[in-house]
Amino acid sequence: MNGFQSRPCVTAAHASSVTGEGESWQDLSGFGFGYQCPEVIMAVNEQMRKGGLSSRVLMSRPMLQLTEQLADITPDNLSMTYLCNSPDEAFEGAMKLARGYQPGRTHLVVVGNADFGCMTYGRAMSWSGRYALSGWPLPLKLSYLSFSELDTLPHIVTRDTLAVVVNPLEQCPDLSLLSQEQAGILNRVTSQSDALLVGCELQTFGRCQDGFHSLNCGLVPDILVYGESLGGGVLPIGAYTADRAVNEAVYGGRNLALHGSTTAGNPASCQAALAALKILSHRTRSGTVKQFEDVTALSTSNLQSLLNGSGIRVSSGPACVQMVFESQPAAAIAERLRGEGLMVHVQDSVMRVSAPILMDVQQWQESLRQLISVLKQSVQNGQNTREEAV
Repeated sequence: MNGFQSRPCVTAAHASSVTGEGESWQDLSGFGFGYQCPEVIMAVNEQMRKGGLSSRVLMSRPMLQLTEQLADITPDNLSMTYLCNSPDEAFEGAMKLARGYQPGRTHLVVVGNADFGCMTYGRAMSWSGRYALSGWPLPLKLSYLSFSELDTLPHIVTRDTLAVVVNPLEQCPDLSLLSQEQAGILNRVTSQSDALLVGCELQTFGRCQDGFHSLNCGLVPDILVYGESLGGGVLPIGAYTADRAVNEAVYGGRNLALHGSTTAGNPASCQAALAALKILSHRTRSGTVKQFEDVTALSTSNLQSLLNGSGIRVSSGPACVQMVFESQPAAAIAERLRGEGLMVHVQDSVMRVSAPILMDVQQWQESLRQLISVLKQSVQNGQNTREEAV
């Protein structure tokens, strides 16, 4: 199958599971929050009774509370937060700010072969420019580097580079988190060249200790984009938080309504985000994030041992495991997993399973056990087929 796994029409969803066509599955197909979280729904319902939607021109207490909290949990140098209708929209806004800060520069460096979103900038910058070459060009010069090529960054960045944009979870050819050493290179080179450093945590936010991988690896971005889990699986919302000096150089401290879409930062979505942040904070304090890390690491090690020499490559990230199939279609394995009650992400030769935020550790452990069982059977069938051929 070339493209995403076909999916049934979903009629209901709760926590990490979805229901449709008389069946239920654990949804491991994305980097989302999960579904129908009672705390988030309660917060949104209460706000909707007071007023849910508002123009960007109007301030609200939920908006102010959310921007203050986001400034507190992002890296220390960041304090100016813009709220958007989606994470992808937030990435577009961040790039708009970066271009406004360096209007005379025409070069962008994109680090991390990953998904940066589906709008104009994100589409052109995703997957090392795959789409930029086929109908999504930008009026800029773009250079693409993988994590393994970061030692060449000083030779790529010039005085014409307006920004270096990094996704701290590289997703192709394998999942890989940005290391402290790699973050140090990014910090140093952008500081020396006066190019902005933009972190894009669309997939990692809420899945790492302290919420952001940037805090774990020491990345010091001038602008940080995030979302995906911010709406608590109830309402869409994305955000980016910028260095005050960068923001004021472009917008001069003027009204927030000058930037962003009309209804972004509405009270209902802000209340959803405030409730989601409480849940994310609790997951870190209670050790849940660490438990997911341990279960993922152990299962990845078991998979690597099982699949050694099978032509299936395994890698992992925060509560996610990815397999690249060299000699058999990923879609066939994904279909078997669907029969076992697991909905997974599959595209071309790549298959990935990711735990939603609302999934508990035991469910994740059981899902990975099912994954290992299906892959073990597949490997055994392949060996039997080869023996029969001989």
